[in-house]
Amino acid sequence: MPFIVSCLRVCGCIFKSRSERKLYLAIALFGISVIILILQLMMLFYGFSTQKVPDELEEVKPQILNRWYNFTNGIGWYNNKIQLSDTKNWQRYLKEIRKYWIIRRFDSKKSYNLKNPQIKDYSMGQTNVIQEILKNKKNGFFVECGAYDGETRSNTLALERYLGWDGLLIEADPINFSNMMDKNRNAYLTATCLSTKPYPSVNTFLMAKNIGRLHNPHDSDEYLPNTPDIACSYFSAVFSVHRFNGCP
Repeated sequence: MPFIVSCLRVCGCIFKSRSERKLYLAIALFGISVIILILQLMMLFYGFSTQKVPDELEEVKPQILNRWYNFTNGIGWYNNKIQLSDTKNWQRYLKEIRKYWIIRRFDSKKSYNLKNPQIKDYSMGQTNVIQEILKNKKNGFFVECGAYDGETRSNTLALERYLGWDGLLIEADPINFSNMMDKNRNAYLTATCLSTKPYPSVNTFLMAKNIGRLHNPHDSDEYLPNTPDIACSYFSAVFSVHRFNGCP
């Protein structure tokens, strides 16, 4: 800021007339605005943020954190580069996912526990497109990755409620997953993410409500308290347990 003021003073000496000074001032302010806009776009593109996300992990139910998060150490499928060609370990991997990592909380004796039950379509238009393409197909099966809280902007809730679909809801954020467990969705739930590699892996996850993502090393350190370890499943493995027989 002192540098900008000094420049304006120098230019004020160069441009003697009032009209020249006004013109230069307008150009300078426009240039500063453009620079600020470019910096904001760069921060958005590279994942930086000047707003610190509060640490909300204490709000998550302890059993959720203990069961599905922060387990970098130790031996498990999430710490092994299990390949599809490794038949023995692959089958063991599928059994463990089915037994411990995919749950079903639906209670047919209870109704949905929704904040806005009167809404017909919770998505941002995607559900209508799906219905048009599939001609209002009934009793389908969906996989929604990034299911958030199971209600807000859900691309699958309307299909489930009105067309009898069921499916798998994948959500890596522990707060979102905790909220989703209380919705009584008629679907399977898993607190994992999808691996970016051709094998299971463990990653840190950036908690940021509905824009959370796998943690990027370039993110601001302000986010570090909100980056729990999360197991990432290989997608073909998740889909291999289609219908998830035997899941709790």
